[in-house]
Amino acid sequence: MSDSSNAARAETLESPSLYRANVLVCHGTSCTASGSPPLIEDLRAEVARRGLESEVRIVETGCRGFCAMGPVMIVYPEGIFYCQVQASDVKDLVEETLVKGRVLQRLTYREPATHQAVPFYEQIRSTASNFAWCCATAVSSIRRASRSTSRVAVTRR
Repeated sequence: MSDSSNAARAETLESPSLYRANVLVCHGTSCTASGSPPLIEDLRAEVARRGLESEVRIVETGCRGFCAMGPVMIVYPEGIFYCQVQASDVKDLVEETLVKGRVLQRLTYREPATHQAVPFYEQIRSTASNFAWCCATAVSSIRRASRSTSRVAVTRR
């Protein structure tokens, strides 16, 4: 994580305060590759420009498990789940969601087959099951690789 995020975390721990909104932005590998660093930088700058630092906290998180739709962002306490958020979306996002309390529909997840919005609780369940599937796939891949490696070691002896 960046020095600014470490400083923000230290400040929060030293002087805990309540925020009107907590914006969780994925900073996992895939979301980072998809543009979360400039997104986070621009989001912090826009929040500061509007004087909302004491009301809105930006939190860099680890992987949220929905890598194909990254960068992903969750705004609490509303629980708004945004996906494929880019730095170019920041001004609209701050204005509409953080200032006016509206959901930016264009950044919400839509079912690919029907293009229908998916309710937040369904998004979380889908994200959790995708994450579990990814973990299970990774574990089975590691097991297969270790078995084939041990077989090679045995045959070389």
